[in-house]
Amino acid sequence: MPCSAVNTLGFKSVLLVAVLATAGCGGAESRKARHLEKGETFLAAGNFDKARVEFRNALQIAPMDSGARYENGVVDEKMGNIREAAQFYQGALDSNADNVRARTSLGRIYALSGGSDQALAIVKPGLEKHPDDAGLLTVRAAARIQLKDEAGALADAERAVQLAPNNEDAVAVLAGIYKSQGQIDKSREVLQDAIKRLPSTVELRLALAQLYAASGQEPQVEALLIDLVRLRPDEKAQRLRLAQYYMRSDHNDDAERVLRQGIKDLPAEHELKTGLVQFLAARRSREAAEKELAALIAANPKDFELKFLLAQFYEQGHEDPKAAAVYKGIIDAAELDAPGITARNRWAVMRLREGDVPGGEKLIAEVLAKNPRDNDALILRGNLELAQKDPKSAIVDLRSVLRDQPNSIGVMRALARAHLANGEPALAEETMRRAFDANPKDPSVREDLAELLVNLGKPLQAKPIIEELLKQQPDNFAALNIQFKVDAANNDLTGAKQSAEEMASLRPKEALGYYNQAAVAETEKRLEDAVRLYSKALELAPDSLESLQGITRALVGLNRGADAVKRLDAVMSAYPASPFAANLKGG
Repeated sequence: MPCSAVNTLGFKSVLLVAVLATAGCGGAESRKARHLEKGETFLAAGNFDKARVEFRNALQIAPMDSGARYENGVVDEKMGNIREAAQFYQGALDSNADNVRARTSLGRIYALSGGSDQALAIVKPGLEKHPDDAGLLTVRAAARIQLKDEAGALADAERAVQLAPNNEDAVAVLAGIYKSQGQIDKSREVLQDAIKRLPSTVELRLALAQLYAASGQEPQVEALLIDLVRLRPDEKAQRLRLAQYYMRSDHNDDAERVLRQGIKDLPAEHELKTGLVQFLAARRSREAAEKELAALIAANPKDFELKFLLAQFYEQGHEDPKAAAVYKGIIDAAELDAPGITARNRWAVMRLREGDVPGGEKLIAEVLAKNPRDNDALILRGNLELAQKDPKSAIVDLRSVLRDQPNSIGVMRALARAHLANGEPALAEETMRRAFDANPKDPSVREDLAELLVNLGKPLQAKPIIEELLKQQPDNFAALNIQFKVDAANNDLTGAKQSAEEMASLRPKEALGYYNQAAVAETEKRLEDAVRLYSKALELAPDSLESLQGITRALVGLNRGADAVKRLDAVMSAYPASPFAANLKGG
């Protein structure tokens, strides 16, 4: 073959490859654009599930595309998956630091979750490049108001509304700042003007309704909530909100009317049916609620959600035999399909609560025989194993659940307890820190982590964790008790005394505050005070062995051994089966 022919063929091959590659790129780009466009359409229609599918498809085509990452964040935020949304927004910024929408959204998440400093750090680079971006200014205003910088917050919010008068977030923040400053008329005026410009806004109407409610302008509140139902007739949330308003104002007939009309208009929305049943139970009678549920089930005999609602109704009323009969009926009808599995899990919980461990274990075994990875059954078995002093088996089951639910707070808390029971304190701490990182705003997680650190001999590490919780919830009794333990372990008797006094003041009819006060008094050698406080604790909790032990020590320390013996004899008479008082007396 002539060289010229070879060269020509080679050139054509290279050209063909280049054309195909170009066509492939163009095809991928157009497919990505189509998915994003369809996703936007579904998002606007409120169909978040389908929007998410389209945005995920776009991301598969272009995994590093900043716009696709941002849209995935938007739909996750709409669906309440805030942690995942924040990750997508951060990913969008990693791909394109000048993605202002992603920067605004991520900053807003931080501001709304109380992370004001993080929000400011996020928006700062954006404002340096785009000083007149209304979204970024709004986030900074929200962060500044939390940091008590009212002047800066007001300047940012007013500027944002001036730049973008139809930005709902900006209007809401500005109205909120005026309200916090006591400028109620200006706040109301800002909201009313914006609603005229944005006649379909929901959030601004809700903000105005809250403003009217705070001023006692009930007719205006009612009118706004009725208007929301008119604007969004297909949204159950608006019906429920109006019904709740009527219930709060004791307009029970109106509340029932709204719920029944909602069920008629939106028959597929179970929350409206649940709302009606709960309303009837609370405001009419349990008999009326039970009758309504029976009628709903009769009209929809294959609706398992209604049957589960009936079982839950019986459980809440402590009518366990009736609840068990409903669960058995679901199991008979659904066998090992999804409703039957759910019924077994819920019935197992009820049986374990009643102390029927074999019955609960049998139901759990049936579920796991059908699906060895059923998370609810594994959680039940894991907690049961932990209660039965089998932490190794519990660890296996709970770890299996975490593979599917890596951010499950309840599972991580149980797993931490299992590691601790298994003599693995380092793993227990690691697990609780993961739970804390996953949801630092969860009070129970803060409490568990702080208490674990105290028990592991790390009170200095526990101190800032529990102090931050008490800043947010100064009346949190459990947190105050942990604060007491932290201060006591750090030999800070002044702090421990203050925590104990706050506990006793907060709950004067509970023994724990007085017991903690007594412990401080005993440590400080104020034995008369210790006796008085331990006595008060024993009055409120006569079977408290710790308080009995404490008052015995204090009386012996005061050379009042006879009084100690007399008190112990009284306890032995009241609790003859308990050996504790007798052992103390022997000592």
